[in-house]
Amino acid sequence: MALPCLQSPRGAVCAVCLAQKSFSSQPFANACDARLDITGSMSKFLFTMLPANDLGLPIRLVPIARVLAEHGHDVAMFNPAPAPAKLIDDAGLKNLPMPSRPMPDPLTDFAQVSSAWDVEQMFGAAFGSEEFVHASAALHIDVLRAFDPDVVVDSFGLFTCLAARVLRVLQRSVKRPKLTAVDRLL
Repeated sequence: MALPCLQSPRGAVCAVCLAQKSFSSQPFANACDARLDITGSMSKFLFTMLPANDLGLPIRLVPIARVLAEHGHDVAMFNPAPAPAKLIDDAGLKNLPMPSRPMPDPLTDFAQVSSAWDVEQMFGAAFGSEEFVHASAALHIDVLRAFDPDVVVDSFGLFTCLAARVLRVLQRSVKRPKLTAVDRLL
């Protein structure tokens, strides 16, 4: 069954948007023109996020990943932090391990990160070392090459987005749904 993408005016078929719709009646801010059919040929999906030890990002992605896995797609996630890893495991999903690679110091300015007023300023303060940015992108390229996904579905994972672009892997973002009146104004 091929349905038009929930966000695309071009009527494209998008497995990610279909999966999102299957567990939520809320509209998702995910403009998409991916031509993937959730019930057609099987695809490999890699779900990634900022690898932080909190559940804010994984709880957006795990339900979508589960729906795709239930439809027979090959699905993996990448967040080796303890709390997300447990959530991913409890959901019965595959969580890819962190590749072994020496990493330089990120030279993060935490005071500037905490006072950043937009994402560009935050990333500039968080990743002050060009050497660290190159090493992190290379690590994520290793992750993508090892799993070889057809689609990377990301939520706030800068280095995975860079890796997907370098490897020319189709990429989709899952953003927070606009649930409140204030959100709808943004």
